[in-house]
Amino acid sequence: MNVYPFIEAEKAQRRNVKRACELLKVCRAAYYAARGGQPCEHDRDDAALTVLITAEHKRSRGRYGAPRIHAELRRQGRRHSRKRVARLMRQRVGRPHLRGFPRNKDSVDCDEGAFHRMATVIDIASRRVVGFALADHLRTELVADALANAVAARDPAAG
Repeated sequence: MNVYPFIEAEKAQRRNVKRACELLKVCRAAYYAARGGQPCEHDRDDAALTVLITAEHKRSRGRYGAPRIHAELRRQGRRHSRKRVARLMRQRVGRPHLRGFPRNKDSVDCDEGAFHRMATVIDIASRRVVGFALADHLRTELVADALANAVAARDPAAG
């Protein structure tokens, strides 16, 4: 006997699918597998919302992000969360705009083409750099040298 139409009818009446599956001793995964891969209502709503988001994104010439597109949809009377709009945009519509920032921020390319690193020690009270060290590596010695330079520059009292 096929119990899946009964579960489908329960679902259509907005009843609990989990409870119907428990009563009929059918696992929910088997019920959803028997549906033949039909998209659920949420997926259908996402598809319709994606069409609207894509249209707004194109209308803004690709400049609007999720907050602005969400605001435009609210002005049109559509009520969806900003996070849902952002998720759909990430999945199907846009890509983040990549700006021209350097990829490796802890190194500076010098004229010779070698990478050099700089460690600094900043005085919290005066917010001034009191010691620094340069090296071509990122090992502990670089930080130790910067701290030794700061101590030598400030010459603190004992204790």
